[in-house]
Amino acid sequence: MVRFAEVQITQQPTSCCKVIAQTLQDPLLHKPFSHVPDLLPVPHWTQAEAEVMARTGRDVL
Repeated sequence: MVRFAEVQITQQPTSCCKVIAQTLQDPLLHKPFSHVPDLLPVPHWTQAEAEVMARTGRDVL
């Protein structure tokens, strides 16, 4: 299973595709993405941030 944050998909869609191609381990799929930058990581929510978002229905970041 591959999961992306919404911000990664909206801001780095080609890099997300590169991750999928790498995961499938098919050189033919990976070749077109060789020039694409690696996907930048996104920090996980903390417990406190998750609780605030659950209460308010809003993103606190």
